[in-house]
Amino acid sequence: MTPVSPPSRPAIAGRAAPLAWATTYTVDARGPRAVWHVVAADGSEVQVPFRYIPAGSADIGSDLDETGRESDEQRFRLHLSRGRWMAESETTQLVWAAVIGTWPATDRDPQRPVEHVSWNDVQEFLTRARALAANVPLRLPSEAEWEYACRAGGADPAFASGDPATLDRQAWYRSTSGDRSQQVGRRAANALGLYDLLGNVWEWCEDRYGTYPLGEATDPLGTERDTRVARGGGWGDRAPLVRAANRVALDPTVRSASLGFRLVIDAEETVAP
Repeated sequence: MTPVSPPSRPAIAGRAAPLAWATTYTVDARGPRAVWHVVAADGSEVQVPFRYIPAGSADIGSDLDETGRESDEQRFRLHLSRGRWMAESETTQLVWAAVIGTWPATDRDPQRPVEHVSWNDVQEFLTRARALAANVPLRLPSEAEWEYACRAGGADPAFASGDPATLDRQAWYRSTSGDRSQQVGRRAANALGLYDLLGNVWEWCEDRYGTYPLGEATDPLGTERDTRVARGGGWGDRAPLVRAANRVALDPTVRSASLGFRLVIDAEETVAP
C-alpha cells in the first residue's frame, strides 16, 4: 500500500463549522471531524459525527496469499479525485428512527447499528434524510471509497487483513460479538477515526456488483449487474470474511440481522487535502 498524506489541519477548530451541514467542527490527531445534527419531523434530535476522507491513491483488492482471498479481489490502483466525509460509525437504530420513524432491528438498542434494512430501504432513508437536512448530499459510499477508507488510504494495514491477532480489538465478529451486533464505536478506530468498518454489520455500498477494472481507475462505480455490494463482514462471520478486500453481492431487496449501512457526504466545501 502507498500511504497518502493526511489532510492539512484547518485553522478553525471547536468553533462554528466551515461546512453548511455541520453544527460543530474540530480537528484531532486523526484529522477533521464534523457533526451533522438531525432534527426529525417529530422534533427529536440526534447527532451523527463524520470524518474527513482525503483524496488520494491506494491499492485496492488482496494479495494472492491473503487468507480467505476470493477471485473477485484482484488488485488495482485506485485514485479518488476529491475528498468526502464518511460517518464515524455505522448508522444507528436511533438515527434510523429519527428519520424513518421505525425500529426494524432484531433487538432494539438506540446505539446499536440499524439492520434488517435493504438497499432499497436505505434509498428511502436517504431521500427523507436529505429533505430533513436541506438537501445535504447524503449517500452511500462506493465500494472503492469504502475500501479506501477502511485501509485509511493505505496508512493502516493492520485494519485490512482480517488477522485474528489484530481483529479482536478492531471488530465485532464471530469470536468477539456474543452472537449479536454491539453498540457502535466500542472497538478501536482506524487511522482516520472510523469505527466498525470491519465486523458488527455488513455495510451496503452504492455500487452494482461487477468485475474490478484492470490496472488503475479514478472514482470507479460498479454498473454491471443488478445485485448491489456489501462490505466489511458481520458479527456472525469468521475472520477470513472480515477483511477490507472481501466483497459480497446481494439483491437490493435483501434484509438481514447482520446488514446495515454507513453514510457519506460529498465534500463540496472541501477541507484542503
